[in-house]
Amino acid sequence: PVSGVLSHIVVAKFVIAAATPYYTQASVIMLVLFAFATQGAHRNELHMREKWLAEQRAARTEDDLKENVGVLSAFQMVAGSLCELVVMLDENLCIMQSDQRCESFFGEEVEGDFFPSKISDNDRQRFVDVVQASSESQAIQSVPVELELHFATLKVQLVVVGTHTLASRCLVGVHSVEHSPKFE
Repeated sequence: PVSGVLSHIVVAKFVIAAATPYYTQASVIMLVLFAFATQGAHRNELHMREKWLAEQRAARTEDDLKENVGVLSAFQMVAGSLCELVVMLDENLCIMQSDQRCESFFGEEVEGDFFPSKISDNDRQRFVDVVQASSESQAIQSVPVELELHFATLKVQLVVVGTHTLASRCLVGVHSVEHSPKFE
């Protein structure tokens, strides 16, 4: 609005000055004003394009997150029906949640525990490698391991899928294969 009013005043002065000896000075003022108006319009156009691109990126990111959440919840449902337990691990492979089902399976509160510490020494590195492979390939991986719990050693099949979400690194489905009590 201000540049429009200024342009109008300068144009009015230019028309009046055209008939006077200050025609050259009025022409220079008009050119300077035109240059400022053009630069302002150019800056505004750049700003609007950047805003539009940022909105497009945000919309694509939101769509990707919605898709990931859909895939994540679908895997949780499928793994939940096939496995005794599904745990979500963070970037450090620590258990993120501990509900009643999880506590019942492990026999203790495990939220924040390092999940590979529950796996036997012989299988621990193999599990970490499978988690890495699952994260890189974005495919479901499966690995047989022995879980060493306080009350028993369980031979289980772990189903691992990388989630690539902000909150978690992977989901692990635990399916018992064989149970060996420690106290016999």
